[in-house]
Amino acid sequence: MKKLLLLSALLIFACSSDDSNDNNNQNSIIGNWQLSCICEDGLPVEGNSLTVCELQSNMTFLESNTGNYELYDEDGFEGDCIMESIDLTWNQESSISYSITAYGDEPGSSLGIIDGNTLSINDNGIDVVFVKN
Repeated sequence: MKKLLLLSALLIFACSSDDSNDNNNQNSIIGNWQLSCICEDGLPVEGNSLTVCELQSNMTFLESNTGNYELYDEDGFEGDCIMESIDLTWNQESSISYSITAYGDEPGSSLGIIDGNTLSINDNGIDVVFVKN
């Protein structure tokens, strides 16, 4: 009888442990994030609708607290897309917030907030929004 109670207790703890891992993974920054919007107050910034090239921009965050931002834009001459690759590092600040540091031409840090499959990075009042792939 004691063995049966012990086994039941272990199964209960194992199940509750899995639930907490699911919650942690839900707000995890690790993975690939696709640019979806440059927004202000939840709406696309007027005059700044994303081009076909810009919509290819994405961030990838690795478990090693590093990552990469592939920023796409039009070259201005032939309408081709050009890509700039920017190295990133990240640190978790809370269960939903992450400090993200970019090491491109203009190095700097920003705070990213995750809500489900959406990552919002505020840049001087403008939200750069990514969706997790």
